[in-house]
Amino acid sequence: MTVFADNIRKIMGWGVRIWGQRPAFVSMRKSAVEIEKKSGFFRRIILTSQDPDRFIKKLKEEMV
Repeated sequence: MTVFADNIRKIMGWGVRIWGQRPAFVSMRKSAVEIEKKSGFFRRIILTSQDPDRFIKKLKEEMV
């Protein structure tokens, strides 16, 4: 699994969006984090986060 801050502009609005093969779970206008998996139906998902760097750090700590 790969986790990185996405270079997508800040996402506006609330809800679930589908961009091509990527679902985006948007809670409010915030920076986005993209998670890429090696397998599964949705291999890439986008999540919004107030602090993307901290969110990425926590995910990587839990994946060890």
